[in-house]
Amino acid sequence: MTTAKLEHLGFGTMNGNDGKPYKTRDGGVMRLSDFLETIIDAAEKKMAESGFVSTADKQNIAEKVAVAAIKFGDLSNHRLRDYVFDIDKFLAFEGKTGTYLVYTVSRINSILKRLSIETELNAPVCFKNIYTDIEREIFLNIILTCETFQSAVNERAPNYICDNAYKLATLFSSFYHDNHIANEPDENKRNAWLAICMMVLDMLIKQLDVLGIETVESM
Repeated sequence: MTTAKLEHLGFGTMNGNDGKPYKTRDGGVMRLSDFLETIIDAAEKKMAESGFVSTADKQNIAEKVAVAAIKFGDLSNHRLRDYVFDIDKFLAFEGKTGTYLVYTVSRINSILKRLSIETELNAPVCFKNIYTDIEREIFLNIILTCETFQSAVNERAPNYICDNAYKLATLFSSFYHDNHIANEPDENKRNAWLAICMMVLDMLIKQLDVLGIETVESM
């Protein structure tokens, strides 16, 4: 019979722009349900204004984006530190946000779908060459992810996972910007680059899942 080990962990506070604990407009403590509703409404508005979201299932997407923004915004800071909850910042499609990571997953899905590629690596991929420095950085990030998880466990600090996921997402963004995968004439290079897309997708989804963040197929 196994026994559960309970451990008390300290944590900071989520503050408003005034630097004080986040409250309602009337100055009272905000209910979680009201807080979620506020962020979901803001997410819907943000997506409507951004032009990034084209799917018809906007309500479901808005809910997932809102939860991603909240969780990542909270977990990306070291648990002992106070932080300011800024709705506009946390819902931004650029920068270190849960919204950016969810959007990156959606973007990779879109790339693979457009190229009619299955989003699962059903067989080992042989990389004969590493063609660019950014590929090398992506591989190193993925290889060292296990150490990131170990550090997060040892220090009870999920912000390490947030940092790692964000770095991987930004590396992929640079990789995709610099390489025209669909038009690459070298078949070996093209297949290697597609495999990188799939590996990054798989790793991002796994890291976000550990953080309790759901991803979306498309936006």
